Amino acid sequence: MRRFWVALAIFAAVAAAAWLGICRPYTLPMGGMEPTLYRGDKVLVVKRWCDRRLRRGDVVVYDAPIGGDGTGRAAATEQCVARVAAMPGDTIHLDSAMCLTDGDGRRLPYRRMLYAYDSRYDTAVTAMLRRHDFGLCELLGYSGDDFVRALTGDEAHFLRLANPDGLGIRPMHTPQPGRFATVVIPAKGQRIDVTPGNMHLLCQALRRYEDCAAEVAGGRLIVDGREAKALIFGRDYYWLQSENVMDINDSRLCGLMPREALDGRVAVTLFSHSPSQGVRWRRIFSPVQ
Repeated sequence: MRRFWVALAIFAAVAAAAWLGICRPYTLPMGGMEPTLYRGDKVLVVKRWCDRRLRRGDVVVYDAPIGGDGTGRAAATEQCVARVAAMPGDTIHLDSAMCLTDGDGRRLPYRRMLYAYDSRYDTAVTAMLRRHDFGLCELLGYSGDDFVRALTGDEAHFLRLANPDGLGIRPMHTPQPGRFATVVIPAKGQRIDVTPGNMHLLCQALRRYEDCAAEVAGGRLIVDGREAKALIFGRDYYWLQSENVMDINDSRLCGLMPREALDGRVAVTLFSHSPSQGVRWRRIFSPVQ
């Protein structure tokens, strides 16, 4: 009988070790992914080396660089969560706040950003969001006498149309007109032309991940002492972006991210709790999309 329990304990330990080698639980340390994920949510992350099916739109845990030593390399990293907004080889358009836009400079309508509105209308806003099942757009904060929520452009437009005075709803950031950049996300072995719109991002990636001495000087990208007009990278890179402008420790701040910096894909929400609403039961064991 004793041998049985010993064998069972060994089997459980081996199974747990194997399971933890494939995926692991993870607690979100920050916001920025609302309403897909919330600060403090416990999720299941499929490890990078066990998941080769990374796609645009996947939510990933990644090692964000913090600090620096003067050479462009990070002094340390911290784990963050964001969505894969662009894959290697994709062409993206960025506005003055480094947010994705369409080719005409308009922010994509399904991307969430922070909107403020008069706090007097919060009861009506909450009722409409729940009635039309616009997801769990929880109240995120305050700005003076205004309340702040993360909404898509379509949701904000609906709220304006549903109320005679439009609630006074407005985005908390307005991009500067005329300042947009087109950037090709480097794929391994792909030739990337250097332009005024991408040279700072490319310089950052070269210094941080490609072991090159690079700088932007006089409107030129200098790599290892010579001007570079085109580059070929040795890694696949991704553009990561959170759902809104809170805790923007994503590609808007960290730049292009190589595959090696992605720790794994967020697959399932294991547990979610709100101090004001209690346990979010409908989110437990739900796939992350």
